[in-house]
Amino acid sequence: MSLAASFLAALPTSNLDSVDDPRALESLLARAIAAAEVRWPTVRLSHRDFVAYLAARMSPGESALSQLPARALDDLYLAFGCTIGDDAAVAAFDSAVLRDIPRALRRGDMDSAHLEDTRQHVATKLLATSPPGIASYAGRGSLRGWVRVIAIRESGRLKDGTKQETPVADDALFDAVASGIVPSQSLLKDAYRKSFKSAFEAALAALSIHDRLLLKQHFLDGLSIDRMASLHDVHRATAARWIAKLLETLLGDTRARLQTELDVNADELESVMRLIQSCMDASIGRALSPRR
Repeated sequence: MSLAASFLAALPTSNLDSVDDPRALESLLARAIAAAEVRWPTVRLSHRDFVAYLAARMSPGESALSQLPARALDDLYLAFGCTIGDDAAVAAFDSAVLRDIPRALRRGDMDSAHLEDTRQHVATKLLATSPPGIASYAGRGSLRGWVRVIAIRESGRLKDGTKQETPVADDALFDAVASGIVPSQSLLKDAYRKSFKSAFEAALAALSIHDRLLLKQHFLDGLSIDRMASLHDVHRATAARWIAKLLETLLGDTRARLQTELDVNADELESVMRLIQSCMDASIGRALSPRR
């Protein structure tokens, strides 16, 4: 099926009569996809699924051919990827849009903690709900500007004290994740425990917004692997791999940071490293247990 045919099949009925040149439509869609793939080089999505997604966002009663050039089609391409949970699209959205929220909102009366809370709440609203909030973006303006408007509203709501949930603070996430996957941290000597917490929190902070959201959902919100798979519309095995990979990355980074930070002799350092490694080996199975 051609791009134009896929687009027309998903177009609202009231728009069908407005497309009288399928070849022009085919060319327009092909150029839009090529431009989107240049702008987002790491993101590769189904062309037919994207144009169907695009068609569903056309305003009824208006010519689709006249609407398309006025839409931010490359941003819609990224939004589509985020809507279906494509990892590369989410990573690109995090890097290009979400991480810019604190800078875009910075004013004299906003401290860094408030700005970070705002960013995390916007990320949750747009990526971690079902369906994801980003699915409502129709491309009538830039994605960055659309997200900024949401962030301004979210910032005001948080400042007014009307937030519905507690933001994902590093201390809360550390307590939830570390207690869940590294119960043996109590075996660490007092001299190492502070260093371990510092290294673990630094490793947490280095994760992307998307990865931190996954950890929050599993360890803070208590969602099972099956529930997460349903929420993100992926197979259970995929959700399990996400968490397993995150734990490997998180604990591996913690281990590397400890190895750099601790000022102990080689034998003592190796003893600490073996303890961390044993925690790593045992933690993944516990975290992915169906009993959660």
